[in-house]
Amino acid sequence: AALGSFPAALFDDANGDTYGMSGANLPWTGAWTIAVVARLDDLTSALRMLVGAGSGQTFFLGRIGTETLRLRCGGTHNTDITFTGFGDWFSVLASYDGTSVTRIAVNGGAAVAGTGSDPAVSSATVLGATPGSGLWSGHISDLMIWDIDLLASAAAAERARVDAFFASAYGIG
Repeated sequence: AALGSFPAALFDDANGDTYGMSGANLPWTGAWTIAVVARLDDLTSALRMLVGAGSGQTFFLGRIGTETLRLRCGGTHNTDITFTGFGDWFSVLASYDGTSVTRIAVNGGAAVAGTGSDPAVSSATVLGATPGSGLWSGHISDLMIWDIDLLASAAAAERARVDAFFASAYGIG
């Protein structure tokens, strides 16, 4: 599949399609931001994970329910944003400030803030699932990870550049 001139990988939950990121675990401690461009093709299941890591699911980004994108960062700290466009291409930015604040924004919109903590990830990070559950059933075109909180007010210029890229490259936002 493709989004504009960019390829997209199909994640088929019926086949158990996921992608485990090889090498050392990604350091989900300190400040970070993750961006994903995706589309959910099968809207029947309420639990669909874009990316996650083990250790009691202390880190994941995905769909919970029919209209909620959730970032879980540390224990049971959840930051939710209402979103109804899962069947269309969308971009999501999710961040952690490295101390206690998480944020999530969709399609260049305003960020919703919540509480988080270091997720103490102890296994590989997996694209298209959390280890063992909530498989994504759709396409993922892009995944980007930064070691700063792009949704913090101090990073507004950097976030604007990312949103502008998604708008020009993908027509999202």
